[in-house]
Amino acid sequence: PGEQSAVTAADQITVMPIDADQVVDWKNGMIIFKKQPIQAIMQKISRWYGIKVQYEQDVNTQSTFSGKISRFSPISAVLTSLQNTGMLSFKIAGDTVYVRK
Repeated sequence: PGEQSAVTAADQITVMPIDADQVVDWKNGMIIFKKQPIQAIMQKISRWYGIKVQYEQDVNTQSTFSGKISRFSPISAVLTSLQNTGMLSFKIAGDTVYVRK
């Protein structure tokens, strides 16, 4: 429990600790992130909502956030939660979300 293994290109097995909640959050209908960079969070959001993500140049994609929200919430609710941190803002245009500082 609490570990995940992966096979490398050289057929070596590596074992690493994981946060099981974050790995199986999709199964429980949640998006969970704990001290994850915004880039990783937006990657999850992109897959779930079928959107593209673009970052403005001044956005620090390594800024970390923690939170939990239902995957069945509208994307606007998810982005509003992130925006309420005061560190980011978002603009939706068609199927693209622009991440701004």
